[in-house]
Amino acid sequence: MTDSEYMEEAAVLRPRLVGTAWQYVGDEAEDVVQDAMMKLWDMRCNLHCPMEPMARVVVRNICVDRLRRRNAVTVVPLAGDEGLAAVADRCFSATAVCSAAAAVDDSCERVDRIMAIVDRLPDRQRTVLCMRHLDGMEMGDIAEQTGSSEEAVRKALSRARQAVRDRYRQMRNKR
Repeated sequence: MTDSEYMEEAAVLRPRLVGTAWQYVGDEAEDVVQDAMMKLWDMRCNLHCPMEPMARVVVRNICVDRLRRRNAVTVVPLAGDEGLAAVADRCFSATAVCSAAAAVDDSCERVDRIMAIVDRLPDRQRTVLCMRHLDGMEMGDIAEQTGSSEEAVRKALSRARQAVRDRYRQMRNKR
């Protein structure tokens, strides 16, 4: 992408990205979008039109980072022993706040471990996993926005889930 193409895309995208960021961080939305635009500027040589899918992912990741830093909290109600996928689906971008109940404490530990694992996934896998589970996007939409085939998206999502599952089991076995 050339500098002029980037500038044109950025001018059109900026208001949409501010709206997305506002949903996450409120008054900090402009700062988040500015940070995202700087990251995208650094990546412009590798970007393709349209850059909106990548820009949305960058904005969302910056928002999540800011929320984590300021210890934004979400109560994660987990009943019984739910599977790893269910925990990841429900708690993907949240920091869990635990009550005194032992079952909730255990659930919070599991969520924290899963979040640590997700944070260490390769960018592509993390992006596809976020688009699928945070945004609730369909495979075809993810493929279209990432410029990949639906099969490639399915494979990346499968690998991401498998990596989370395997690393979670390794962590449990070490205890």
